[in-house]
Amino acid sequence: MMTRLHIRFLPALILLCAQAALAFLPPSDKQEGVTLRIEGFAEQSTPERFQAEKVPADQPLAFTVTLVNERAEPVGGTVKVWLNDDWQIVGDDAFTLAAEPGRSVSVSCTAKAKPSVLNALYPIHARLALTVGGRETLLHPIAIFDAVLPASAEAPAEPREIRLADGVLRLDANADRRVFTSQNGKPRELGVNFSGADAASGTHMSRDRMTRGGVERAGFAIHPPYRGGAGETWNDFRLALPAGKPAVLSFFTAIRDTSPTEPPSDGTEHKVFVTGADGKANEIFSRFSASKAWEPARVDLGAYAGQSVTLRLWTGPGPKGNTTCDQCYWGDPVVTVGTLPALADEEAWQALERTAVARARGALAKRFGAGPGAFRLDVRGQRFGAAVALGRQGLTDGVFAFSDGTRDLVYRGFACDIDGAPAGGVENGMPVLAVETRRGWRSWRVTHRIATPDGTVPVRATLWTEGGALRVAWDMPGVRRDRRGTPRFTRLSLGAAHLPVWRAYAGFGNVIENPGAFTLTGGGFNLSTRHVGADYTNGLSLVQACDIFPDRLVYAPETRRFALETHHDAAFFFVPSAQGAFAAARAYRDVCGFDKGPGLRALGGRMCIDQWGGDYREAAAGLSQAARYGVTDAVFVKHSWQRWGYDYRLPEIYPPAGGLEPFLEMRRAAEEAGMLFCPHDNYIDFYPDAEGYSYDHIVFNAEGKPTRAWYNKGRRAQSYRWLPHGFTPWMADNMRQMRDGFAPDSLFIDVFTAIAPFNYYDRAGVFYDKNATQQAWRDAFDTCRSILKRGSPMISEAGTDALIGSLDAGQADHFPASRWMKGVGEADRTP
Repeated sequence: MMTRLHIRFLPALILLCAQAALAFLPPSDKQEGVTLRIEGFAEQSTPERFQAEKVPADQPLAFTVTLVNERAEPVGGTVKVWLNDDWQIVGDDAFTLAAEPGRSVSVSCTAKAKPSVLNALYPIHARLALTVGGRETLLHPIAIFDAVLPASAEAPAEPREIRLADGVLRLDANADRRVFTSQNGKPRELGVNFSGADAASGTHMSRDRMTRGGVERAGFAIHPPYRGGAGETWNDFRLALPAGKPAVLSFFTAIRDTSPTEPPSDGTEHKVFVTGADGKANEIFSRFSASKAWEPARVDLGAYAGQSVTLRLWTGPGPKGNTTCDQCYWGDPVVTVGTLPALADEEAWQALERTAVARARGALAKRFGAGPGAFRLDVRGQRFGAAVALGRQGLTDGVFAFSDGTRDLVYRGFACDIDGAPAGGVENGMPVLAVETRRGWRSWRVTHRIATPDGTVPVRATLWTEGGALRVAWDMPGVRRDRRGTPRFTRLSLGAAHLPVWRAYAGFGNVIENPGAFTLTGGGFNLSTRHVGADYTNGLSLVQACDIFPDRLVYAPETRRFALETHHDAAFFFVPSAQGAFAAARAYRDVCGFDKGPGLRALGGRMCIDQWGGDYREAAAGLSQAARYGVTDAVFVKHSWQRWGYDYRLPEIYPPAGGLEPFLEMRRAAEEAGMLFCPHDNYIDFYPDAEGYSYDHIVFNAEGKPTRAWYNKGRRAQSYRWLPHGFTPWMADNMRQMRDGFAPDSLFIDVFTAIAPFNYYDRAGVFYDKNATQQAWRDAFDTCRSILKRGSPMISEAGTDALIGSLDAGQADHFPASRWMKGVGEADRTP
């Protein structure tokens, strides 16, 4: 709202300008001696962290728009001000400003938040079109502020109460929790399902997977508060315990390792409290320990049967209040009601192994009629038998066997997690109530009825052969998933082998002999393919692959588990070989169904010339010189050229910074040298000061918060992550501008194959799985190719096979085994 007109002399205005801190672009636009500026926002960003002026979202937002005239004649016009769709201007959003020569004029404005406002960064725009010196001039400053909701508006009042029945409840996966921290006897709530770091106290709380003593467990990673004094932190769970049934809380505790340069922790304290119908918090467990290996605990909850209770998992630094290196863990925190099925003991496992091997060898001997759960494989002329022997809980504690008639590979179980909780025949697994089998034409189906906290879920595995591969596909027949995507598989993977791995093939060309323990995450820098291989000590090999891009590859020498992990309704390939993993990989290639990209013909065999900054005309001269030396069969990737500079104010990229004409000279030099011209682009980062920015186009996490993306340290500008299904209109418009402006032969889109496709939520809380991300990114390359030029090569960062068929190449940055694994025997790279 326009409240008062301020007239000032120019020297005072220049002083104010000198005091302003810079982040994003300064909220000031100067052209032809005329400046339009938005005032009222300080900013304290550092190269490591962005921090804008914090504005309470429940109070009016006041700011000033100032016009400065350094010209010899009066200037003025109509100023339009606006914010994005979560804010509105109070009163008029357009007003006239006119400044005499050497003077400035200001208008005070007010905006207010709408109910949809978030704890997030927001832009203020001011735009003035005027004629200066006979030329049309547009001034458009943008200010950024950080909206802060009051605490009462952000936190739900109460988490949901969980009514327990027979089975297992994982507290880290299937229960809401209220998170508190306390210092100097003053408790403070951090929120429902809080995850992350609390800046005020230093408390850290997150759900994670932790390995201690070679054993991995999921649970909570916690550091007690230390800023402002030692303190405690805890999770509160609301549980309704059934009457007349045993209920037990079980968990493991441990602390993290410390480096030689760190002081050791003196230990952490773990306590359990229960508040029952009497309202009194009773301490029922306490342990102070500095153990770096998992220590088990079991706590009987029988005294509270039939009651609604608050269960508290409390963590503190111990009696001395020493918080040094006190990162600690609660592993596998579960409440078990009733009696779970007994887990298979070693004798039972060995009996199942003998059965599975006998069936696999029997299938190899029989061309037809191998029996249910047994299959004959033809791996490019090699004959193998494959078979499954079901355990009491189906495939989860069953055995897979592959045999060439004299040598065998045997694997125990198949990991199956639903909504973060393990199912079946594993420690603390949700019980399988029934197992049903059905033999189809050339397939075998095993359906498990699994008891989850939200009811019984059918889980089906379908097994069949395809080429030389045993296929295992998982789904939940008849299940309708809710808008949050549940129930869903959150981990699927083959179990441990009976032999150690001698040679592993993983990552981008890594070959590792006698590997140590490692976890290799999916993405272009590490685990870049959907298939991995292992040569075992008996001379047999196995390639594992999945149709959904993997989450990680895990190898634990202690348990001999070498397993590719993924999630959602996934189908696996298992290809054995007696001629090494490469022979198995060739058989996998026959059945994987990958198509080469349409641009591969134009790109194949070319050298990559990669340039970031620099003058366009100097680059043109360099390309011409390279051609004179015979470097012509190349693709020239130009990274830093965008309108506002490298990876800033995206998706606004056109016209090129520094002018179109010198840019065209560089482009023509590439063409004359016979090189493909390939500009850099980006559709992962959306900057709040870009035109059309809205949180309707941003990825949200499970807690309903927008996801921050890259922080541009050079510009001190923070971006947010694009919705994979949201950027296409901006991208298509950019492609048309590039096509018409300088006609690129090829295109580089950043990030899409540096990271793995991810699950995400939109602003409305609707869940999208990683397959939706993968398809959106594939469609992006196909759309760009269709607009730019048919057959134009598409390139991305690093490189994975997730987008194969739409993407033609990945560029550089693949990490060797020594970067991500300790205890490497011998490691090399394939060409």
